[in-house]
Amino acid sequence: MPATAVAVAAEQEMSADSMPKSNPKQFHVCVPEVRWKPATRVAFRFVFIYFILYCLPSPLSFFSERPDFWYGAFWDKVVKWVSVHILGITLTALPAAGSGDTTAAYIQVLCYLALATVGATIWTLWDRRRPNYQQLYQWLELYVRISLAAILTVYGAMKVMLYQMSQPSLTRLLEPYGDSSPMGLLWTFIGASKGYSIFCGGVEMLAAILLFVPGCATLGALVAMGAMANVFMLNMCYDVPVKQYSFHLLLMAIFLAAPNLRRLGELFFLGHRVELSHGVPLSSRKWLNRSWLVAQLAFGLFVTVLSLHSFYQAAHTPPPLVSTALSGIWSVDEYVVNGSIQPPLITEQARWQRVVFNGHGASNQTMNGASGYFRTSLDNNKKLVVLTDRDDPARKLPFHYTNPQPGTLLLTGDVDGHHVTATLRHVEAPKFLLTNRGFHWISEQPYIR
Repeated sequence: MPATAVAVAAEQEMSADSMPKSNPKQFHVCVPEVRWKPATRVAFRFVFIYFILYCLPSPLSFFSERPDFWYGAFWDKVVKWVSVHILGITLTALPAAGSGDTTAAYIQVLCYLALATVGATIWTLWDRRRPNYQQLYQWLELYVRISLAAILTVYGAMKVMLYQMSQPSLTRLLEPYGDSSPMGLLWTFIGASKGYSIFCGGVEMLAAILLFVPGCATLGALVAMGAMANVFMLNMCYDVPVKQYSFHLLLMAIFLAAPNLRRLGELFFLGHRVELSHGVPLSSRKWLNRSWLVAQLAFGLFVTVLSLHSFYQAAHTPPPLVSTALSGIWSVDEYVVNGSIQPPLITEQARWQRVVFNGHGASNQTMNGASGYFRTSLDNNKKLVVLTDRDDPARKLPFHYTNPQPGTLLLTGDVDGHHVTATLRHVEAPKFLLTNRGFHWISEQPYIR
């Protein structure tokens, strides 16, 4: 039984008639003695273990990097052992390699599933007589809700502050349209519009804020469901390597909304008057429940302020190459390989015709139109820039650079074992239609190019 079915089944088995009648002026927890179905109890045990394994070490990672490091290091060792000794797979990348869809990441989820299955089995044999887990369900709901809210806050702040999908770089704007990867096209599509990026981030942050407030959790879960369904489909359709992660976030949102989905269905489709479920209190002590409420709101405020501040600073910190003499578009006027001048002919496939230094990276285009993309490391004192091939990190191109005169750049270094000297001339960036078309309230006809 999936996580959502657990929430629905558990809620359906708590009928209003089973709730004890008490003096409204008194406050105490009285968990109804209702008996969940065996399948519901088994499914809850599985879901409980799986979500705890998946969400850890959140939210501790917001206060220190150590929990993330320790938990990640532990699972790196487990995943390596399982891949070699059980699955017979040699891993080339661990989950922290920049992609959430690596083989190692899927093996880690497989380990979670296996542990949740074994744990639920042992738990069932040990605790099979317990009638329900209503109290523990509330604690699981709290943990999943806070974890999801914190994640949505971070991703929302990245978009609101125009950090995750920044405006298209010169490299992106100059490359042939058809050479864009699906993910690169998605990043360009969102980054080209500040307003749309802020809107997407704002929806995620709205969901997070509502989730941090217990009384608004159902509405927050519904907003999160819509936002994460859209994100998951974008990741699937544009091959963004966080498919597994976004799917789990969507599952978490559905799990949180599940107890009230039946009631909402009756409201919207049948027109019935309904009352949403609020579950049982976390504790029998009123002051402790209030303390948990204050803690949730304080943590939500802390994560929101921290995320917005951090990504504002990151988005407004100039990249290393922006303020240097290298920044910009450069046309290669002369290209000398091992002392021999290479003419600017399309038959000279190794000759460079253009170089772009942009922010953190660089790109070049050869005479036949092929492009290369590089990460850069810069040493201003030595006037040394090292280009590292993004597709082959072992391939490094070190260049010493000088500016003989304004608007001219001289690069001297090695390219694939050959000594190269390139004389470059600065070219003014064109007025790109994508970034200069602007917004129009009135359009007599569509402007499509």
